[in-house]
Amino acid sequence: MSLLKKIGLFLACTLLPWMINAQGTGQQEVYPGEENNKMFVVFIVITVIFLGLTIFLFSLDNRIRKLEKQHHNYKH
Repeated sequence: MSLLKKIGLFLACTLLPWMINAQGTGQQEVYPGEENNKMFVVFIVITVIFLGLTIFLFSLDNRIRKLEKQHHNYKH
């Protein structure tokens, strides 16, 4: 299993309970600090998305660099 898949699986398993809890139960009761918890979940989700995009772009950059080297070596 590649490193990216392991990281993605770890983040999904770690953050899934928070994301499920953020959906709420449909009750209108307001607990002190409930809004802070929802904001925390949103922050975590945005952070995971940003990290995923960053990792994807770095891996894409490495693949392109490797192809450019192969093309340069083939040409000369």
